[in-house]
Amino acid sequence: MSTVPATARIHPKLRRRRVEVQRAAGRRRLRLVLALLSAICVLASLIAIVYSPILDLDRVRWVGTSHLNVRAAQARAGLTLHTPLLRIDLNRVVAEVETEPWVQRAYVQRHLPGTVSIRVLERTPVAVVAGKGVVAMVDGDGRVLSRGTQAGLVSISSDVAVPTAGQKVSASIAAPATLLATLPDANVAQVREIRVAAGGEAEATVTAGNHEVKVLLGDPSAPQDKARALATMLQRVDFAGVTVLDLRAPRVPVLTRATPATTVSTAQRG
Repeated sequence: MSTVPATARIHPKLRRRRVEVQRAAGRRRLRLVLALLSAICVLASLIAIVYSPILDLDRVRWVGTSHLNVRAAQARAGLTLHTPLLRIDLNRVVAEVETEPWVQRAYVQRHLPGTVSIRVLERTPVAVVAGKGVVAMVDGDGRVLSRGTQAGLVSISSDVAVPTAGQKVSASIAAPATLLATLPDANVAQVREIRVAAGGEAEATVTAGNHEVKVLLGDPSAPQDKARALATMLQRVDFAGVTVLDLRAPRVPVLTRATPATTVSTAQRG
């Protein structure tokens, strides 16, 4: 008795169907391989573009810098020329630039093919603080901007040590700085100097009319109220014969006149 091979017993239609299924599976595998190769090619192209010299950092453009040490700030932010432009973390650059003492706010943008622009809002110095042999400029918040001085700034003297750039001075010194930042420019020009005693009490010398007047500012409280009271008094009051203006209670400023020897209390009006 002869034996018929198993393949001989498969119906022709079933055989064709099996071949079609195998071919379809082969085509699916081929499409999958081609898709994978395409993805690899795209990824390789993107990596090549990111690291391409065409898209590296060629220039850092700074705007709004008058006092900032641009070279030091750029190094702190890690902005090295020829760094891949698309790999630069702009948020980190902003954070690093804003740690600079002179910088109040920084805005960073990336421009293809190779530029990063940084717009800086710098802090404004309002006074020169002198203490224990150190002279430094401070802003209205009492933040030390840098060592040294600048023409036109009011001097605040004390026996308190001046901290390093980027740190804040003590409250007794920060309060007069805030007062100066609040005063109108015309009235700031009338302030000759401010002195802070060891206990934190402050007094200023201002020019009113054709002579100098001592202004008692007292403790560090309410510097903005004291600034508004001082501006009102300088703008509205005749200081003839006045030697002392007491603003320790800014809502009730007190004038002391040399002759006759009387004390006049002047309350601010609306």
